[in-house]
Amino acid sequence: MDNVPPSPPQPPYGQPPYTPPPGQGPYVPPGSQYPGYPGQPQQKGWFGRNCLWFVPVGCLSLLALLAVFGFIIASFVFGLIKSSDPYKEGIARAKASPQVAAALGTPIEEPFIVTGQINVSGDTGTANLTVPISGPKGKGTLFVNGVKSGGKWDYGIMRVKPDNAESINLLDQSP
Repeated sequence: MDNVPPSPPQPPYGQPPYTPPPGQGPYVPPGSQYPGYPGQPQQKGWFGRNCLWFVPVGCLSLLALLAVFGFIIASFVFGLIKSSDPYKEGIARAKASPQVAAALGTPIEEPFIVTGQINVSGDTGTANLTVPISGPKGKGTLFVNGVKSGGKWDYGIMRVKPDNAESINLLDQSP
């Protein structure tokens, strides 16, 4: 019973109740801070006061966090492929090839994104890579396909296909 707010004062018998002027609420005794008391606005919680900025900022923060996480995963995977022997040897042979330099120009630039797959288990493995490369004169694609046996890579395909020229075989060139 202690939480029940007191009722507003009643006018004497026969007199009309007090009506506040327009734009003012009903009579509230000074010092009465009871939630839900007539004429008192409900107090909003923290989320109610801050939801207009918190929800968009929270959603954008979550999206940014997911994008950063995806970028970290992609960088890790591309880093693993770029640190492999087939990738390194293919790029080294392409950069050392006079035919590739004539077709694409120098310097030959390596991309961030590499497609393909590498499977290595101990001394055995396979590699099938497609690497877009570019130079001042044009763009091309480096293809590397190899098999690892006994710890040594043997390449079946290692060639550069410039966009507007014939394929250049890199197997007969040393890095």
